[in-house]
Amino acid sequence: MPSFHQPMAVATLQALPSELLCLILDNLVLAPLPTGSRRHLPIPYYTNRGALVNLCLTSRRLNPHATKFLYRNIVVSSSSQCAALFHTLLYSPHLRRLARSFASLAPLNSPDDDEDAYQFFERLTFSRNSRFFHGGLYLDSHAKEVVRRLNMSFGETSGHVYTRSRDFTQHAVAAAMLLMPDVQDMLLELAQHTDYTFFMNDDCIIFRKALGSPPPSWGVPLTSLHTLRLQSDPDIVGFKADAGMLAILIPELLHAPNLRQLDFYGDEGNYTHHWERAADAMVAYPDSFWHFLGQVRNLKLDKSQAAPSTVVKLLANCHNLDHLTWTFRQEAWSGMRDLPDVTLDKALRPIAKNLRSLHLESYSVGFGCDEDAAEMWDLLEVYQIDMYDTISSLHDFTSLEVLTIDMMTLFGPCHRQRLRECAADLAALLPPRLTRLELIERSYNDTYEYYKTAAAHDQWLGSLLGRFAEACKTGQPLLTDFILRVFPPERGWQDPFAVYFRSKSSILDLMDRFSKAGVRLWWHWEQVERLQVVKPQSTHVNASDWQNQQ
Repeated sequence: MPSFHQPMAVATLQALPSELLCLILDNLVLAPLPTGSRRHLPIPYYTNRGALVNLCLTSRRLNPHATKFLYRNIVVSSSSQCAALFHTLLYSPHLRRLARSFASLAPLNSPDDDEDAYQFFERLTFSRNSRFFHGGLYLDSHAKEVVRRLNMSFGETSGHVYTRSRDFTQHAVAAAMLLMPDVQDMLLELAQHTDYTFFMNDDCIIFRKALGSPPPSWGVPLTSLHTLRLQSDPDIVGFKADAGMLAILIPELLHAPNLRQLDFYGDEGNYTHHWERAADAMVAYPDSFWHFLGQVRNLKLDKSQAAPSTVVKLLANCHNLDHLTWTFRQEAWSGMRDLPDVTLDKALRPIAKNLRSLHLESYSVGFGCDEDAAEMWDLLEVYQIDMYDTISSLHDFTSLEVLTIDMMTLFGPCHRQRLRECAADLAALLPPRLTRLELIERSYNDTYEYYKTAAAHDQWLGSLLGRFAEACKTGQPLLTDFILRVFPPERGWQDPFAVYFRSKSSILDLMDRFSKAGVRLWWHWEQVERLQVVKPQSTHVNASDWQNQQ
């Protein structure tokens, strides 16, 4: 077989029709970064972008096609990259309308990074290299207004932008948002703060200059934006003290008329202390803050530590919400708070009638698995402290078709009486039009309480699933798929029922019972990290898998 060298391959690309060439180059463009991404990007984001850069430099015919795909999804993960992007958009007007998604993971409040980015921008600006010297650095009217709007220009000589290093990264990101009018998807990692100040901070002031009133002369910014995703640093765990992500940027994006999806990752949302106090509910957002939420159709609150009072008001203004994903910290909705009337049921009640898809899942940082943790959980059990809130209004979600929920949120901790009361009729708790249900096994401190009471818990869970299989014939006539994610069995268990419930024969029996009710049961092993357990090779189990293992 003859070997093809690079020049021959390039010649082949140049001979292709434009439509076919665009289809090939489109495969080099990766999807926008998911919410919760870290600054260390996957390798394909570097290799694919490098391939497009090389094609831009290969020939005049390939350059316009490759450039279009090179700037489609823009990702900046450092302050220097923000400076380079700002410089490129400032002096290259023909590139401004190419971007469709923009992700900024650069640190926004690091003085050292700001200084480095500023120095890099200055080197690009005054470089005599033809790659960076854009015809005398002429600024068009659009660029001049952006620079003037952010107070970044201190001179007019030869069109140069004389800026300053303080908050340079934030200014560069805000300017890029103005210089990319056709962006449809935006991911921003907001700055982390060390105090609990609310709303009035440098981030808000800088973005207000860029996106606030009065609007720029060319029109309202971000009119094409339909997905906005805000996140805190995923590498910081626990309380981040980020001054309430909900309040930092959203007021400046009220002009986005086509915004339909809103994501928050790791938001602490209006906490003035580690635990919400009665005074926190008195902190008022401006009325204009909430009006735009009526157009949002998809809301995601991932790893949310937002104050309950803030979430209640947030959901109360999402009048047309179709899809909600909410993973929340269990302790945030504890009965030990000063606001006992703020419950999960109250938060979800305003969206109950129109919601079509709900993912409601709690998580806990836990107290560990040592002897002190054991004493803590035993004390909670003795005094029956209502530690975590549960939801009891799912039957009111008359339009809900897809539900994902964990057992802690639905039933409460294993020792609570409500768990046994609900076991008799699970179907009565669920929405009437449900077609897909995903139930996640969850307990105090991730796995501690479960393994402490494994036998009683498995006996209850086996009974619940058996009765639910029978009830599906009449109580859930539209249900077609039931996904069950449970803890894997632990090696060394002596209880025969616990071993039997998670055995192959028991799983096959449950699948058969649900199949007779017209429901497909999908069994998944929930990943367990805190305790040493036996994890199967595959996390997905169905009848054919078990038969093949014979």
